[in-house]
Amino acid sequence: MYIVEMNDKNIMDAAECYYNSWLSSHSACYSEQDLVLYTAEKFASILRKDDAADRITFISYDKNIVNGIVTIDKDRSEITHLYVAPDRQKQGFGTKLLEFGIKQMTSISRVYTTVLSANAVGVDFFEKYGFEFTGEQRTLKNGLLELKYVFRKKK
Repeated sequence: MYIVEMNDKNIMDAAECYYNSWLSSHSACYSEQDLVLYTAEKFASILRKDDAADRITFISYDKNIVNGIVTIDKDRSEITHLYVAPDRQKQGFGTKLLEFGIKQMTSISRVYTTVLSANAVGVDFFEKYGFEFTGEQRTLKNGLLELKYVFRKKK
């Protein structure tokens, strides 16, 4: 496994992984009418906006196959995206990407993330790693509930 920073040449690798993983984990939360609005190109656009906002996306590969992505926002001490390709899940890639993302924030003692309450797999993953629910939540425009989590680095 190797991890590289996203760039113009590999952005579609990241976007396709993001799209497929997002679809797998969120399809129960959205109507079919809403799901057709999402495409790999839409996720590439999101990643480009993240890049313009000084968020950094990293892509994990194994034998030129994308395992997953992690996007970090050092200014906000936040993991903004963590997605593993559906056929690569439950193989440790998510944990390795999460650990990599946290290590990129060297001088930060607390790392935050948000997870949809309906994404039980995501909630379980972050809680298993040691993230704790902060008590903060917000209702999104589509009515879904987003939960905020914090990971406190050991000193």
